[in-house]
Amino acid sequence: MGLVLFMQQRAFVAALVGSALLGLTIYLVTTKPSYSAFGLLSIFGYFFAIRPLCDFYVSLRRSWRFRDVVKSKDCAPAAAVPTPLFGTIRHKVNLLLYPGGDLLDDVFAKKYEEYGATHGLHDRFGVPKVIHTINPANVNAIMRTQAEDWRPAKGRANTIYPLAQEGLLNSEGEAWSRNRKLILRHINTKRVKDVRSAESDVQSLFDTIGPAGHDGWTETVDLLDLFHRLSLDMSTTYLLGTSANSQLTGVFERKRQAAMAEYDLIPSKRNHKMSYGEAYEIVRNYFSWRSKLGSKYWIADSPKYREACATLNEFADDLIQRAMNDRSEHAGKSEDNEHMDSRYGLIDSLVKEIGDPVHIRNLIMDLFIAGQNMTGTLAAWLFAQLSANPDIFDRLRAEVVEKFGTEDSPLLPLTWDNLQACSTMQNVIRETLRMYPLLANIGRNAKCDTVLPRGGGPDGLQPIAVPAGCTVTCNIYLTHRRAEEWGDDAWEFKPDRWIGRKVSFGEYAPFGAGPRICIGQQLALTEISFVLARMLQRFEGMRVPIGQDNLVKGYRVVVAPKNGVKVQLRRVQEGKGECTSPTLGALVG
Repeated sequence: MGLVLFMQQRAFVAALVGSALLGLTIYLVTTKPSYSAFGLLSIFGYFFAIRPLCDFYVSLRRSWRFRDVVKSKDCAPAAAVPTPLFGTIRHKVNLLLYPGGDLLDDVFAKKYEEYGATHGLHDRFGVPKVIHTINPANVNAIMRTQAEDWRPAKGRANTIYPLAQEGLLNSEGEAWSRNRKLILRHINTKRVKDVRSAESDVQSLFDTIGPAGHDGWTETVDLLDLFHRLSLDMSTTYLLGTSANSQLTGVFERKRQAAMAEYDLIPSKRNHKMSYGEAYEIVRNYFSWRSKLGSKYWIADSPKYREACATLNEFADDLIQRAMNDRSEHAGKSEDNEHMDSRYGLIDSLVKEIGDPVHIRNLIMDLFIAGQNMTGTLAAWLFAQLSANPDIFDRLRAEVVEKFGTEDSPLLPLTWDNLQACSTMQNVIRETLRMYPLLANIGRNAKCDTVLPRGGGPDGLQPIAVPAGCTVTCNIYLTHRRAEEWGDDAWEFKPDRWIGRKVSFGEYAPFGAGPRICIGQQLALTEISFVLARMLQRFEGMRVPIGQDNLVKGYRVVVAPKNGVKVQLRRVQEGKGECTSPTLGALVG
């Protein structure tokens, strides 16, 4: 019985025994050389006998329990992917250093084609350790109907470490429930639908694009970079109450410094020389590497990465402290809440309810990390497809101009309700999200022994048993491109497929689904609709430089255009000279 208990607690006991043997060996070698051989033999026995025996026994016990689950639920095994020697290491290297091509299409899609819509890696006794699926029924079960059986995969917290370790995305149980309810109280419908704060950032975007030449065309610009900067500015405005002004970097330096000086973002005014925008770009690159490394995330680390994380934290800490100080100064006084909200964004709402600045920072940084890329990457893909489909561009612009007018001659205001009423626009956005879901893979870890409805047997239609601790990855990118649900043209960009279409749960999940559905979904859709409408009010044409391919995918933390989105834009020609910017009231009501 003692041996059984020892083996069942192998993870703790084996580590304890190994540490004791190592300490004993060091002691014997340094104090009693005649006994050093005994110590070395003990360590050899631990690594090549005791620990393997414990591992074998635990795996065997696990397989017995798993077989009971399989029999009781009438399950069949999923297809097993062979794991050659050092196969896992080779896979990680392939993800990091894939030599050109399209990782999602050339590697992941072919793997699903070879092994089926649901397959996995198994241990020596046939118990699944990792399962990959693109079956909508499984996606629906994991995210919605059986959500209580699953927790976020550990890789998420590891990827963003040491940022936002106790925020919304990485917490679970009661902590997650409290955090989500807290955020939802302050990201309310009225606040999300208010697009007024986005106009100043869009004007900065237009300034950065630059004027048109005599022929009406701008110089070639990379919309991926510009939209990322726009998204960064809009995110910091909404969450922190102040724009990072990243669009103005290197373009209008004096204006940038004047706007940013109040918040101590100028490198010359700080002890270190990393700007906020530089820090975020470094962090974003490291997140990409760490997400691909999985459990080996710690390999992608450096003092530069830690400094970038510290810069982002300092920026948030400074604004949180300012908001807390302002609220303390005005305690008991009549305060203009709208003014406070516009100055400190979501921070002020959280300060009113939470007293812990570290907790506030974790929540804010969590939301920022999750949402910053969302609008920018989605807008980049949208314009990449519009540049490749001029007929869709013309139809979409005709709808926008008919409803909202142009900059010189505005009609209806760009409110949330009016934007949602543009059917062609919303179908283009839905199709872009179908083709390029921002999170290509969503991972979950089984909290208990459970069952997924599809994937077992030769035809993959039987249920499969999933043991506690198993990680299941839902490839949303390929789920959205299944011919079974979307037809033979599933790999083509066709917004008209959404006319009158209703999708079932699981087959379309660009923001996830269920209790953990993206909390910023409505905000992202509002921002992208506004940005799209403003771009089409200002520009009437788009062309791609010779040799440029805007549709090549890059797989980082999100799926983004690998080569950027390089285009020239044609300004609307109404009257003579430059078009004047419309008033804010004409735009947003």
